[in-house]
Amino acid sequence: MTAINVTLSVQVAGGPQSSITKPIEVGAYEKIEFGIGKDPKTQKDIAAPAPINLGKNVSLLLIKSNLDAPPLSDKAKLSYRVGKGKDIPLDAPHFYFGKGGVSVLGEDLTIAFTFTFGDAPKDFVLVEILVGRDV
Repeated sequence: MTAINVTLSVQVAGGPQSSITKPIEVGAYEKIEFGIGKDPKTQKDIAAPAPINLGKNVSLLLIKSNLDAPPLSDKAKLSYRVGKGKDIPLDAPHFYFGKGGVSVLGEDLTIAFTFTFGDAPKDFVLVEILVGRDV
């Protein structure tokens, strides 16, 4: 077993605060990284990857991107779909942990990504996924 340490702190400016510090024990983990758009180094267009099957027994899922970092245009949009569900805009990091938290995504944990370019042809987004699985 491997521990993935989770630390989350949320504070309202001038108001209350709530924090969580919790190790999540997993049997295995995987980090997936990919880019979509016009690669700034090679200027080649990179399409979204084929749908990614995260498998069974997922107890932790973190999906994040650099979408809020310049030089992306404000019209660029990134979303993902889990199984046959609706598109979920990835407008901030998405974090699901615990069997209950991950279960809101459904049983078919196949994720497909869609990137809609803004008005700047150089738009390129980097996506990171961290998956923790029970064995």
